Amino acid sequence: MINLSSNNTDLIVPNSEIQVYTEPKPDSSYDMVILLTILLLVGIGLVMVYSASSAIALERYKNSYFYLRKQFIAFLLGCLAMIICKNIPFRIYNKLAYPALLGAVIFLILVFIPGIGHTVSGATRWLRIFGLSFQPSEFARLSLIVYLSYSISKKQRKIQEFSIGFLPHAFVVGFFMFLIALQPDFGSVVIMAVLAVFMLYVGGVRFIHLFTCVLAMLPAAYYLIINE
Repeated sequence: MINLSSNNTDLIVPNSEIQVYTEPKPDSSYDMVILLTILLLVGIGLVMVYSASSAIALERYKNSYFYLRKQFIAFLLGCLAMIICKNIPFRIYNKLAYPALLGAVIFLILVFIPGIGHTVSGATRWLRIFGLSFQPSEFARLSLIVYLSYSISKKQRKIQEFSIGFLPHAFVVGFFMFLIALQPDFGSVVIMAVLAVFMLYVGGVRFIHLFTCVLAMLPAAYYLIINE
């Protein structure tokens, strides 16, 4: 028994009823289904890269493994990034949700500035900064995942309301899709749309809101596909 005393009263509480809050420890295990699926997809990708680039690499660099080696190095760097990101507490991701979102918008706009954005085969999808090249759409996709995860969890009690659960998220996703479509990069637009719809649906957004939005987007998608 524990005696909790105040100025006027004494409160006796049994030890068995006292609960001490402890910070949950991060889970150090991996989801093997997801991990093996990723490794399988990466393995197929490496085979396809070698199959499609070996002849060109041999002709240009006298080494048929040139592009395969670059892709494999990128795979190793990706594994390192995965291990690091997995061990970062989720509260840090919550704090980074809006800064990452703003950074992604800035990168997507910088693509269209001459001298910074890089055009290949009529598409301006790359940024070159300090000698490094990357696609802002990849960072935008990651920042969107972090933002949606944080926002959906924060608004969980009112997630089924149109003005809270659907509209703000649809606006952010739509703005990202618009900037990426201007590059143009319709593949990334489709991936981002599917990703957002699934996350919002799993998060509890009403199906009718998502279904109506998808139907409204179909004519625009058809127009872009036909004209491209």
